[in-house]
Amino acid sequence: AFWLPSPAMDSAAMAPCAPSGETHRLLSDGALLCACCAAGRGQASLQGAASDDAMQVAEQTLVAAAVVGNEAAQSVVALAPSLRAQLRSMSGKLMCEIFVCPHMPVSLLKHLLADQRGIPLKCQRLVAGTAIMEDSAMVVSYLTDSSAELLVTVVVTLQDLYSGFEQQRDSEALLECARAFGQFARKGDPQAIQALSDRLRDPDEQVRDAVVEALAQVAELGDAFAIRAVSAHLDSPDHKVRSTAVHALAQVAGRGDPRAVSAVVDRTSSADDHVRSNAVKALLQIAERGDARAAEALAARLEDRSDYVRLVAVRALGQLARRGDEAAVRA
Repeated sequence: AFWLPSPAMDSAAMAPCAPSGETHRLLSDGALLCACCAAGRGQASLQGAASDDAMQVAEQTLVAAAVVGNEAAQSVVALAPSLRAQLRSMSGKLMCEIFVCPHMPVSLLKHLLADQRGIPLKCQRLVAGTAIMEDSAMVVSYLTDSSAELLVTVVVTLQDLYSGFEQQRDSEALLECARAFGQFARKGDPQAIQALSDRLRDPDEQVRDAVVEALAQVAELGDAFAIRAVSAHLDSPDHKVRSTAVHALAQVAGRGDPRAVSAVVDRTSSADDHVRSNAVKALLQIAERGDARAAEALAARLEDRSDYVRLVAVRALGQLARRGDEAAVRA
């Protein structure tokens, strides 16, 4: 057996009890629940709790285990006394419904919301009626009547992301933040665009890719501020950053934008293979069909030393050149 501690329990207080064929009980201090209950006797164990306080601890313990992904404990959570929490956006749109234990802390409700909707904990503000729900408070304290349903308004705030995104060093946290910007930032928000653009120089490729994806979601196509912010990284001393910046520019620039096309054409002759291949692919996204300078740059890459660059150049030239374009045919 293993043990599921309650959220407030000191690990030093943990002590095993021998599993038996009878209903398992909470220890006298109500701090522990034998995990073998989750194998099939969870309901009996909860029903056999000696007091309301012990029941509360059991519920919190089981939900805490469910939050961290313990499958056995999750099967027991459904058996515990529960209420339905309806979580809605500020506009009143239903985001999700979560069945929760009445005596679980609000902090665990936030974990469940993060798991279902991908909203980082630091971005969540939960409101019941007119009261802001405190992390340490029990969910049941926000019920206004004997109803088995709790109505919660979810306010998503990015302020903590703005203040911490630049200093954050943990890749997983950065990925979460980038996704949150992409999902929840206001379209065209210059503060979000600048914060994301600054992260194009991150050493982690996954983070850079997530930032590019978020920029594509936040910036309007052709947004002059986004184009300037991304273009600032085109001459980075790090070839990986330059390559990412070219890719990002293709996501935020509108087709035919002369500044973006010119910047990308210049990068098709980069010394780095990745920069050149991204530049060729970017031209396919932003250059107008029949753009002579783009066609010339692509034609020059048909003799590139990289097999991959030659391949993408052939494809791009075939799609951008006008039908009957003699220069493209000769190339």
